[in-house]
Amino acid sequence: MRVILVVLVVIGHGIFYTIDTNFGGIYIYEAMNDAGIKDTAFHELLLYVSSFIYSFHMPAFFSVSGMLFFRQIEKGRYRSLKSLAVIKFKRLIVPLIFTWMIVNIPIKWISGYYKDLEHPFFSALFQVLVPYDVYLWYLESLFLVFILAYIIEGFCRKHQKVGEFIFPAALLICGIIVQKVLGKMLILGNPIKYVFWFYMGKWIDQCRFPIKSRFQRLINIAAFFAAYVISLNIPHGGWIIRETITPFIGTILLWDLCANILSMISQQSKDSLNNAASYAFGIYLYADPINYLILWGVNEIIGVCILGSELGAIAVFLSRILLSTAFAFWVVWILKKINLKICLY
Repeated sequence: MRVILVVLVVIGHGIFYTIDTNFGGIYIYEAMNDAGIKDTAFHELLLYVSSFIYSFHMPAFFSVSGMLFFRQIEKGRYRSLKSLAVIKFKRLIVPLIFTWMIVNIPIKWISGYYKDLEHPFFSALFQVLVPYDVYLWYLESLFLVFILAYIIEGFCRKHQKVGEFIFPAALLICGIIVQKVLGKMLILGNPIKYVFWFYMGKWIDQCRFPIKSRFQRLINIAAFFAAYVISLNIPHGGWIIRETITPFIGTILLWDLCANILSMISQQSKDSLNNAASYAFGIYLYADPINYLILWGVNEIIGVCILGSELGAIAVFLSRILLSTAFAFWVVWILKKINLKICLY
């Protein structure tokens, strides 16, 4: 499942033309408008694909981590909050700091991401606390979700009359409200919003239990697409559906899809997937910044006119997907050869 999710991340990150934050950005759409260039039908279709992917894939990411975490808890791992924090700091925050300083900032600096800022280096550093539209938000948010889930789990075990659903659901509601209020100034990736999706990894078997036949699966698929389409077209409240119903059904369907795929493929194919999964975290860490470099090259060297033609838009999209993935594979390959004691992939 993690392999599928990383593929979706790479595709999603290969689609955007403009990123606008309070700490920098890249503005290809604006350059196209200034040059009188209209977007292509191909890229407009990709925007729908991106919207579809983002309707469920980050909650699904958190559910995978949650599933593994609660299995480890059942086996007696993480005897204390401190031990959990130390392990996850090394696994998540150390790679975050390394990637932010060594890959993310330099490549974005070259691409002109910070060029219009009065204090670009300070903004590049401070943005780690307010990582709006920066892909690395997931790492800091996930780290804090681990901490919150451990505290909730400990409390629920001591007070068994308190249902464990209450706290994640309440935090989800609070997180959605915080996101609406803070907008681009959302702090630390809004971890309280994702505790619920993290817990879905624990509940996923019960959530998938009703899907026993193809007919029931089709009903769930129809419900997902209905919720997705309605959320995009109703004049008010569509965001509530996008934040709750759509990711809930989408995550369940993705788990169901992966379970069915694994039941049908050979052991050799499973081994190949496990090998690919060993690169998944590294691709997530190192692929995205290359998109900024490619878009900078398109704007400054080739010219944005290429994005006004269907073939040009296709070529740029494919180059972003392939080059960013290749770069990430290359970085992971080097790090594996170096064999550092800290985990950076």
